[in-house]
Amino acid sequence: MTILLLAFLALSGLAALAGALPRGVAAGPVPGLLPPGRARTVAPPTSPAVLLARAAPILCLPAGLALMAAGAMALWGPPSPALALPVLPGGVVLLRPDGLSGWFLMLLGLLAAASGPDPEEPDALRRALSPIGPALLALALSAADAAGLLLALGLALPVLVFSTAQLAYPRGRAVARRGLASALAGWVALLLAFALLLPMAPAAPGAAMAPALPLEPAGWSFASLRQVPPEGWRAGLLLVLALAGAAPLLGASSMLSWMPLLATARPGRPCAALPALMVTAGLYLLARLLLDLTGPAQPGWWGLPTLLAGAAMAFRCGLRASLEDDLRLLPGWLAGGQAGLAVLGLGLAAIFRAADLSALAALASGGALLQAGLGLPATLLLVLVAEEVRRMTGFRSLERLGGLVRVMPWATGCAALAVLALAALPPFAGFAPAWVLLQALLAAWRVGEIGTQFAALAVLAGAGRCWPCWPWRRCASWGSPSSAGHGIRAPWGAAT
Repeated sequence: MTILLLAFLALSGLAALAGALPRGVAAGPVPGLLPPGRARTVAPPTSPAVLLARAAPILCLPAGLALMAAGAMALWGPPSPALALPVLPGGVVLLRPDGLSGWFLMLLGLLAAASGPDPEEPDALRRALSPIGPALLALALSAADAAGLLLALGLALPVLVFSTAQLAYPRGRAVARRGLASALAGWVALLLAFALLLPMAPAAPGAAMAPALPLEPAGWSFASLRQVPPEGWRAGLLLVLALAGAAPLLGASSMLSWMPLLATARPGRPCAALPALMVTAGLYLLARLLLDLTGPAQPGWWGLPTLLAGAAMAFRCGLRASLEDDLRLLPGWLAGGQAGLAVLGLGLAAIFRAADLSALAALASGGALLQAGLGLPATLLLVLVAEEVRRMTGFRSLERLGGLVRVMPWATGCAALAVLALAALPPFAGFAPAWVLLQALLAAWRVGEIGTQFAALAVLAGAGRCWPCWPWRRCASWGSPSSAGHGIRAPWGAAT
């Protein structure tokens, strides 16, 4: 597993190096006269630089497969020894993926395979940074201590924002600054949340009570953080900080998240993979903080704010997606809806675990992980289809699209497959997590008198998740071209 993780990092570094090479290296000699005193230097067709530049778009595919294999070994294989990486003078970062991080590493490997250097990107620095963002997120998910997780995440957020933002225009720079500021504010909230989990040094016997100090740096490891679960006001503050830190990554807010970046981002692979990458990191942080590091002895109200936040987020994102006309923002709202349902499942698992219903807690947490593992790739596929439609037609408005099934059959088929999966229709992939979450919600009455209210709110949010699928399918693929002048959609009968 460690070898596969190092192979992923090596291939990602090679892809970054290949992306940094000028595009003219792979294109061959440039015709035309040169200025006086300048000599033409053309690399041979079989030189390493030319071969590496030509292989840049596909280098992330084997890297993603290696990361998926490492995640599978962490999920099903025996535990491996921790790998200590020196990052600062006198400090090390521990890498040891466990079962929880293994699941998200498999998902991240699938997403990283689609986020390689874009051949159409003219900026060499952006091409080089596009595979570095997923590599840093892989380090954050593989970390066995809070210091390594926060360090890798703090480096990954600026890289992801810079490789996606449109910095050539004032509006793009303002959106990038606001998105980066919100992400870093969430990072500070996560830092405070992990600081609350630090075990405190006990006072000496017979000595007066003194302010407790954190233990040695080894106390940042997850094994040390699990020793003393938070209680009382520390538990409540930890819950608030965890939700506040994960909210910018999950896209819970229209202004303080990555959603504005999609409207002004540069087209290409980094923009396509941004929503799924951010949501993956946010869900992992919530699962790690709320279900792993806090221990099994939390009170019954521990999962209530998480459940309500997930239900509200799923319903709001589903409603916004059903009204969205921008071809690029629609998959982003769908990704936010998937994240809301996964957060709902995590909150329900925390409630079941507090009530000592371990079987139902496993059912709810499994539904949340399935929702992330099957829903986010579907949204990534929709974003890739949207980028292809925009590149071929030049339009981003759904009102100006229609009848694409005749001219873009493969893109239409991929969009239909992703939409049917997001709609939770059998026998497609999205049906399994929706069914598991529904079964967990139907059993919520065992918790107490508030179980019925929770189930009703969550089912309502799940119904709102399915609404946005049909405008996409009707107007962007099968529908007849809408009236561009009056903005009137084609009727359903004409569409079919």
